[in-house]
Amino acid sequence: MNPLIKSNNLLNNALAAQQAIRRGAFEALMRNHRGEICECSQSNVFAVRAGEVLTPPLEAGLLAGITRAFVLDLARQLGLPAREVVLYERNVREADEVFMTSTTKEIVPVVRLDDARIGPGTPGPVTRRLHAAFREHTRAFAAGPSD
Repeated sequence: MNPLIKSNNLLNNALAAQQAIRRGAFEALMRNHRGEICECSQSNVFAVRAGEVLTPPLEAGLLAGITRAFVLDLARQLGLPAREVVLYERNVREADEVFMTSTTKEIVPVVRLDDARIGPGTPGPVTRRLHAAFREHTRAFAAGPSD
């Protein structure tokens, strides 16, 4: 179901999450009706290829997450190329790094997809840099304006 249609139907996401948990996974990677990666069951997904931060476009049928938008802006502030691009499972499997974002999870590195390792199998430098900058920005925001 298109996430832009305002309803409380999260059945697709719930079923995907249950299936992922049964398989021992932390999260489920979801595809749209065209076979494009759109999002995870409870978060947005990003891939890093040759230092470029990539995430599926809204047209793929994903929920436009606030944290997703913030991370795209943050990447650009850090001088990292960042763009929306159609992704397929092979793009995620072949990525140098993969991470997920959500308001409650912030930035979570992904080091495996099924039984395949992503990159070297450890959080990559772009993911670590974005995570550190994200934490710095959220700490500053929580502290409020300085007088």
